[in-house]
Amino acid sequence: MALPRLNESPSYSMEVPSSKQVVQYRPMLVKEQKILMIANESKDKVQMISGMLKTVEACIEGNINTRSLPTYDIDYMFTQIRAVSVGETSDIQLPCDECEKFTEVSINIKGVNPPQVNKNDIDTLIELTPEIKLKMKHPSYSILLDGSVKGGDGEELSTDDMMNFVIGCMDSIQTETDNISFKDEPLEEKQRFLDSLTTRQFTKLTEYIEKVPKLSQNINFNCEHCSHPNTRLLEGMESFF
Repeated sequence: MALPRLNESPSYSMEVPSSKQVVQYRPMLVKEQKILMIANESKDKVQMISGMLKTVEACIEGNINTRSLPTYDIDYMFTQIRAVSVGETSDIQLPCDECEKFTEVSINIKGVNPPQVNKNDIDTLIELTPEIKLKMKHPSYSILLDGSVKGGDGEELSTDDMMNFVIGCMDSIQTETDNISFKDEPLEEKQRFLDSLTTRQFTKLTEYIEKVPKLSQNINFNCEHCSHPNTRLLEGMESFF
């Protein structure tokens, strides 16, 4: 006789930040926690990201292409799944502004602010010249999974990583007569295009990326060493775990 399967039906709902679509989800099960534990033990960034994507895919009802979604969608969905699976709080170490010593602070994962995605606030069409415009897209974890970017998640990006990260966010070139998609071009051609930009043009691209929405939460805590009151804005997935 087959043993019963438990807890596989979705029992929660949330709104995907970029699309505003309401999706149903369930807590992660032991099989998903095992994938995450193995990934964390490996200390391999690609494996850790892959484990997070697999967890989101398994826990969300319906088909979802996690590699194509913006990173902030995945980050938010994962924190909500993690909150109902492991616990709504996460203990992290934060430095004091005064004495610079660390204090353990418990934050409410369930209360993390979803990324505020107002597409009118971020112009995805960047004018490089009066005749040529570059359409950008929000970064997805596929940029890290393809191996072209080695850093990220709180680590300082190398020059090559930054260049490849920008390339991963470039969608198409638009002129009065053509619309050239970057996905159809080899990496060498993309790099050649990027190298041809002026510093001012490249700055427009990095400024766009800096404006991409992130998870965020304001945290207030008193230092356990000197009692100094601190206020900290946590941003990005790596800040909450």
